Amino acid sequence: MKAIILAGGKGTRGKPYTEYFPKAMTPINDKPLIDYIVKYLNSFDFIKEIIIISDYTGLGGQIKNYYSSPKNKKKITFVQDTQSGTGGDLLHIEDKLKGDSEFVLWFVDNLCAIDLVKMRKVFKEKNSIACIATRTKRKEKTGFAVVENEIIKEFKEKPTMKLQLSECLG
Repeated sequence: MKAIILAGGKGTRGKPYTEYFPKAMTPINDKPLIDYIVKYLNSFDFIKEIIIISDYTGLGGQIKNYYSSPKNKKKITFVQDTQSGTGGDLLHIEDKLKGDSEFVLWFVDNLCAIDLVKMRKVFKEKNSIACIATRTKRKEKTGFAVVENEIIKEFKEKPTMKLQLSECLG
């Protein structure tokens, strides 16, 4: 199985920082954001190769330079971003996925510890075409009122809401 990291976004919300560094190289505890993802993907034996898609002619070249030494456990392939969105990037690397019926797609700005072993197991058991990780709870940023028949019955201050979990698509 291969893991694809999409790191080609413009990072416009990160300006002015992203005028000098790609979003993937944003430092978190003295390490680039992307390094946490690569190290996490390295921990799974079933992932044999990591493909990083970025604009290597621009600031994304910093990612390639960072991984130029053989410090990584798995093969890393660098692919030039097509600037045609997620679907366009997947079509662009279709030839690199031949022979692999499954792959992991990771957006570089999603830093989380997903149970990929469980996801893969559910994916196979359900014979799905896709498996999507979602969060099951969300902490609200504001409080709100519970209203019944135009009367406030209760105030809830920044509650944790349980969300619908969608695991696999058949």
